[in-house]
Amino acid sequence: MGRSEVLEVMRNKNKIIAKTKSELFFMQSKKLRLQIRNRSLKEKLKEYSTRGDFKAISYKLTKAGQEGKFEDKRVLLDTIETVANNLNVKARGKRFKASVRQFYETIMILGGPRLARFVSQNLHGPDVHTIYGWRQQNLKKVPTNASTETFMQLTEIYKEAKTKASITALIPVLTAEDETAIKAEVSYSQETDELLGFCGQEEDHQCLLPVRVVIGDDNESYSRMIEAFNSMRIGTQARVILLNPLHPHLPRMAIVMLPTCNKFNHTDVAAQWKQINTNYKAHTEPVLGPLIGHSSDGDSRRRKLMLNLMRQNAGQRYQPISQQLGFHLSARKEGSDGESYVVRDLGDQDYIHQHKKLVNPLDHEIRVMTMGTFTIHMNHLELVAREFDRKRHHLTKDHLQRRDRQNWKAAQEICFLRVQDCLQELLEGTDDRPPNPGVLGTLTYLQLVWHYVEIFVSPVATLTTRIRYAGFVCHFLGIWRNFITNHPDLNIAHNFITREAYQDCLISVHFAVILICFMRDNHPDADCLLELTGSDCCENHFSIHGQWVGNRHNYSFGEMVRNIRHISRLHEIQVDADGPKFSKAHIKQENIWKKQYPDITEDVSLKSYPSMGEEVEAWTAGMEMAQNRARNVGMLPTSFHDSDEEDQEDPLQRWFFYPFDEEHHDVAEEADPEVDGQEEGEPQDSGLVNQESIIEDEELADVQIMFDEVLNQHTDEPLGHEPAGAPTDEPQDDTSDTTSSRRGSSTNVLLRAACPTVDVPGYGRQYKQTLVRLLNDNPKLSHDRLVRVRQTYISKRNSGIPDAEADTTELPAHSDICLFDDYVAVTSSGTMLVLRILRMRKKGATRGFVEYKLPVKYSAVDRKDIVVVGQLYTDTTGGFVLEGSTVVVKASEIVCHINLCYDAGIYSCGHEEFQLILEEVNKMKTTPESSKRPRRSAQPAHQQSATDDGTVRTTVVAAPESDDGVRRSRRQRTVITHLTH
Repeated sequence: MGRSEVLEVMRNKNKIIAKTKSELFFMQSKKLRLQIRNRSLKEKLKEYSTRGDFKAISYKLTKAGQEGKFEDKRVLLDTIETVANNLNVKARGKRFKASVRQFYETIMILGGPRLARFVSQNLHGPDVHTIYGWRQQNLKKVPTNASTETFMQLTEIYKEAKTKASITALIPVLTAEDETAIKAEVSYSQETDELLGFCGQEEDHQCLLPVRVVIGDDNESYSRMIEAFNSMRIGTQARVILLNPLHPHLPRMAIVMLPTCNKFNHTDVAAQWKQINTNYKAHTEPVLGPLIGHSSDGDSRRRKLMLNLMRQNAGQRYQPISQQLGFHLSARKEGSDGESYVVRDLGDQDYIHQHKKLVNPLDHEIRVMTMGTFTIHMNHLELVAREFDRKRHHLTKDHLQRRDRQNWKAAQEICFLRVQDCLQELLEGTDDRPPNPGVLGTLTYLQLVWHYVEIFVSPVATLTTRIRYAGFVCHFLGIWRNFITNHPDLNIAHNFITREAYQDCLISVHFAVILICFMRDNHPDADCLLELTGSDCCENHFSIHGQWVGNRHNYSFGEMVRNIRHISRLHEIQVDADGPKFSKAHIKQENIWKKQYPDITEDVSLKSYPSMGEEVEAWTAGMEMAQNRARNVGMLPTSFHDSDEEDQEDPLQRWFFYPFDEEHHDVAEEADPEVDGQEEGEPQDSGLVNQESIIEDEELADVQIMFDEVLNQHTDEPLGHEPAGAPTDEPQDDTSDTTSSRRGSSTNVLLRAACPTVDVPGYGRQYKQTLVRLLNDNPKLSHDRLVRVRQTYISKRNSGIPDAEADTTELPAHSDICLFDDYVAVTSSGTMLVLRILRMRKKGATRGFVEYKLPVKYSAVDRKDIVVVGQLYTDTTGGFVLEGSTVVVKASEIVCHINLCYDAGIYSCGHEEFQLILEEVNKMKTTPESSKRPRRSAQPAHQQSATDDGTVRTTVVAAPESDDGVRRSRRQRTVITHLTH
């Protein structure tokens, strides 16, 4: 092939290559365009996320959902979804998920309509009236009286709750009870037409008996109110009993709520428990589960009752560990061996309250706890704070100077493992720090308390391990107590924990072991939730009540009755797995025990129950652990031989190996109130095995008869509300029992709407609410002068004169000048006026007026500057007539309040009161004008001060006013005088 041919072939190939490259370029461009057009949504959102638009928000939410960050934030996710859906619909087309409804419902209950409207407007939520409808729809009125009706309604509530939570099995239930201080006042409930707040008759007072005062609307209604205030006692505390199912998704509902003055004993509590057990077993137990016991927080009456019930030997008893191993408390058992059984009459002491009681003696002023030869004191923790960096122990002044004894958060942090590690390092010493053996007692004590709390709230200890901890706590306390008792220089009152704390610990650990074994035998598929036991649910209940008045426990019993339906609804929302999350009322009461284990990702399974017989091995291991710790601190018998088992039966050593033998442990010392913290008015408890404290059947039967008399006659009446003096529409038989006729006649009154007013003899209809408020301030007012002297008693009380010694004929006084009330005024010209105040105002500093809506005190310093506009009364022959004309006076010209009664167009005042008013007015008219002027304060002397530069500085005060016409300065000034030689 010639040269020209070769060139031609190469030119053709170059054209083909150029064409191919061109086609490839366009194909690559097309491919790139297609790739950009066909990108995934994820890639697009990732690009848009850098721009900050709505697509970026969508991408971030999608990413958070893929990472599982919405798993425990159901309300947040539902709110986002609800808002997104409702933004594209009309106002009436909004739809809200169940959790969002509960969220707004909770805000309405806790914060009121103002807060609910604020949140709704900013989160595109529902209208406030819609929230009202949701709340009203879900409110359930359950009588808090432990009656048959109470448990029948609770049965339906729990049936619905179990269905919603997909719970089919029966759940063990405890009752939790506690008292809290309330305002000692009576409230009127128009819904039931009764007075709330009385706890019983003054004479032969029995505090827990049912009490109810229905006013009615008849001729005796007013007298019935007066008689109630004169003859009945007003409760100063509120007693609450809650049903506490041991399941996280079942609510804690109130079954008893009544006022009390705390004057009841353990026999009264036993009768109430018996009534609750009977009604619960008949109505609620088949649906919810067995009622196995009662929880308290250290009350001596309930403690005494628990010890009595758990140390009984009669009948069938359940004791998973033999008494020879130191397990000396048991429960009543219902059921035969080999079948499912139920335990009853378990006593449970609140572990949170007990934890704080164990920490409090560390810095007690009198008690010096001693363990062997070692002292236990807060000073060792202060030593830890000085010797170690704060990052190691995290102790602050809140821990070392414990001003708040109820701060559970601080009590937990004191016992944390990091604090124990610091004490252990002080005990062993380091290269630059010598050993300090003196901290061994405090370290051992903190380990004891730590093991006790681990039984209930540990995230890592198995149920078998918790039984071992219970054996350790129980036996170590027994050995320690016996050591103090046998030591010649120590005593229980000053060198041991309080008797109440000791007994509560033993009750608590025995309860935990019995509950674990009972759940293993009868509910093996359910979690053994020991952290739900105790009476802390009562504290939460009281805290929610306080949030209606600024989160303080400052409310009356009537306010508690008014709020109970809302609180019951909050309890239902709180246990909903998909509902809003609730926290404690204060951070100081939060459970932070899990913070010791930062590496724990999953809590231990509470369904891994010990196998049959394994609980005995664990308890025995706890016994050996207690003996070893006791040896370490020197709590040993005088002649101790651990190697020979026969020496364990030696009477001098037996108290160490068998600490709960009666011959070594039957100590019923009297409690020192200053040392043991015994509450005044509570019965003294005896020692743990004092058999004299066992309740006699006859004694309990007598109290039970009192309850049955009321409940049998009044099957639907509340346990805490006995009808006293209620009116009836049917004639009473003269031969009928007085008590029956007095207690059984309120049904007809409650069927019709309650009248808000009552007829006061001589003064017409008055509001019941107003009369109750006046009687709360002074319950001893006479019947026929209640309204007329409602101001008089205020001056008596303020003057400090007792009611019996006060002059009943003194001029009625009124503490305030109020709008729309009647007053007597004397003008500057001496004219007496009777007027009804319509307006009160004061000229401002620059211009305009300040309108007074609130009452003005008679002692107000600016009363002379306040202008009062009133409607004038005209004096007629038979009384006063209210005219349409107005009059203007100064507030300083008002003398006193006047009580006018209206009858047939004429206002009249009592003769006695009007004469006193005239006497006071005449005194003001005859008083010289000079005596009315306030005395000028004495002129302070001019102050002089000499200086070293030869000058004297004289402070000249303002000159008084003069009538000579000379204008003088009204300011204070300094005159400087130069001295000459």
